[in-house]
Amino acid sequence: MNREKTSWNNVRARVAQVNKPLADAIDKLDPDSNLLPLEIGTFQYGDEIISPDNPQTFLPIQKSCELFFEFEKKPKIFTLFQPGELALPEYLTPNQPQSCTTQDWKITAGARSALMPAKISDYEGHKKIRKALQIDIDKPDHFHNQWGVFKEISQSKHANSKWECDVLFFDRAWGEHMYDPAWQAFQNLINQKYQKNHKAHIDLTNIKRAIGRVQHDKMIHFPLVHAEAMLHLLSLGLGHTPGFRTAKNENDLPLKLLQSTYTELYGLKNYAPIILTPSYFDWTNPKETPLYSSFNYSTSHYISPKTNQAQTNVKALEALIWTYKKLHGFLMNQDFLAENSEMHQFLQSCEYTFYHNNGDFASPDLIHQQDSTLMKGWNTDQFRFPVHSAFWQGCVGITRQP
Repeated sequence: MNREKTSWNNVRARVAQVNKPLADAIDKLDPDSNLLPLEIGTFQYGDEIISPDNPQTFLPIQKSCELFFEFEKKPKIFTLFQPGELALPEYLTPNQPQSCTTQDWKITAGARSALMPAKISDYEGHKKIRKALQIDIDKPDHFHNQWGVFKEISQSKHANSKWECDVLFFDRAWGEHMYDPAWQAFQNLINQKYQKNHKAHIDLTNIKRAIGRVQHDKMIHFPLVHAEAMLHLLSLGLGHTPGFRTAKNENDLPLKLLQSTYTELYGLKNYAPIILTPSYFDWTNPKETPLYSSFNYSTSHYISPKTNQAQTNVKALEALIWTYKKLHGFLMNQDFLAENSEMHQFLQSCEYTFYHNNGDFASPDLIHQQDSTLMKGWNTDQFRFPVHSAFWQGCVGITRQP
């Protein structure tokens, strides 16, 4: 990790590559380095960028960053910041309420929630990685432990990783000119973030109202854990919350390094070392590829416990699907939603498919047959899709209908 002071002239070209409107707006300000300080930071995969103790507005200009909450050392995704996307812009607008008011959040370089569905918890295989790269970390027994190993692999001096996340930091002085007419273009870009967050708030409020209405009208009761699961699932489909897709490039993590480490050092031969990283679903795109979420690796920040601890995963999934069908039917068949509303169009154009080997669900074997992106680039004569992974047993796929 390295941070140093810089000037707008030094970083202008890089900012323009990822966010030209922002670069143009700052150009008009002709910022003085002493009055409006900037810092540039370079981080390795997994490094902490900011924390609640030192919040600061920043702009990723190379590679992505993930904002997440931690609960029992498990990540709960809040958002993924791509290159060119202002992060935490409320610190540039003092009169706006701050969204991250708790102390349990972090922002790290790259995708914290990344995982490899194939089993990589073999002791002997992991020992080979430890010896070759001289890292000291236990084998990952759960999906949420894998990130720690990925981080150690990437940061090992024997791995020679070139993966770096570059971030531009804005001093608080940049937020002291919001009423100056010369800063209008700059403030408009910041306000776009609030407009997006406001839309997400309205959508989730309408879903909450629908959950209450359907229970009242049908005289049924949804357990809190199911009601919150509905909020999470619909938020995934609407594009407000990240789900998972197969990583295809180095934007979220050192992909090639990790995959070669597990095929060449660990000895993962039978299953493709595909890695899933957080991604948003664009339901307005007819060609949008499927998005996935798993109940065995829940990254939802809703954490209500199950009401029936003795209930099997299959029974819990059946109950959840029953809840989903009741809510979906109410939203589509009652006079609650306007037919020309975005929510109604979304429900008409998107489909949720629940997968599990047991019970009356779609077979996980269908996942890679229906989604060609999962095994793209892998020789299927040598590598198989890790269909038996716990991630796919009890997962939901969101697809956009043609």
